[in-house]
Amino acid sequence: MKFEVKNRYTGAVKLTAEIDANEDTPFSIKLGLSVKWAIKNDADLSYADLSYANLRYADLSSADLSYANLSSANLSYADLSSADLRYADLSSANLSYADLSYADLSSADLRYADLSSADLRYADLIIFQGFGGDARTLYAHKCKKDGEIQIRTGCFFGTICEFKKAVKEKHGNNNHGKDYKLMCKLIEQKFKLENDA
Repeated sequence: MKFEVKNRYTGAVKLTAEIDANEDTPFSIKLGLSVKWAIKNDADLSYADLSYANLRYADLSSADLSYANLSSANLSYADLSSADLRYADLSSANLSYADLSYADLSSADLRYADLSSADLRYADLIIFQGFGGDARTLYAHKCKKDGEIQIRTGCFFGTICEFKKAVKEKHGNNNHGKDYKLMCKLIEQKFKLENDA
């Protein structure tokens, strides 16, 4: 059957895949099969709406998924090594046991994503969990393009310098402020050591 994959922002059809499915096949399976068809046929998946896709065990290595909406997608055990995931929405995605080694996660939205046992080697991503007033998750990512360190936690998204300023204004020298300052030092040290290696 033919299945359309749409642009996440405009709703326009990006591609029409030929998949082995029928009308009764769940939407998430059809979408997942369409992504696999697109990869096999070198179709452009950047900006695609792939939310809720079932991509468990999918080979998406080196795929251009920049700006794609992969929120709530099942990417467990998927091979995303060297994938371009810049600005992708991976919120609430299941990335458990996924291979994200060398993936470009610059500015990707990883809020509530399950990264348990994911391979993040050389993905330039650091994760702290259970800090701040709401026991939030903090993601620190070093952009491959310009080397800038970006921080995402709660509703904050910006550079590490902007984050330090926001922490100083909101928390000053209270316990949360001290925790965040320590995290910033650890983040900067880790990325500096990687650069020196």
